[in-house]
Amino acid sequence: HALRLLNLRSAARSIEGAGPGPEGNITKLKLAEHFQEQGAIAAALVGPDLVLEGGEGQLAAMAAMGARGMAIAGGTSEVARNQIAERILGMPRDPLIR
Repeated sequence: HALRLLNLRSAARSIEGAGPGPEGNITKLKLAEHFQEQGAIAAALVGPDLVLEGGEGQLAAMAAMGARGMAIAGGTSEVARNQIAERILGMPRDPLIR
């Protein structure tokens, strides 16, 4: 329910003509984590059949591998965490590595 409310809040902000808020970063991060957990559970349930082409194993493989792609798409989860920390929580930026 929380992700649904964040999406509704983001849509309302867009309708009002306001710029993007923090909802997108939070939603992306939580969905990526959820899909990774779901993929890991599917892989554990299917077991070695995960590598076989066709059937239940193929669906579980798509879930497991798709979760990794979701975590990378639109920026890694680490980048999303940094943006949430800086923009929402007001924490200082990470020091630049030289």
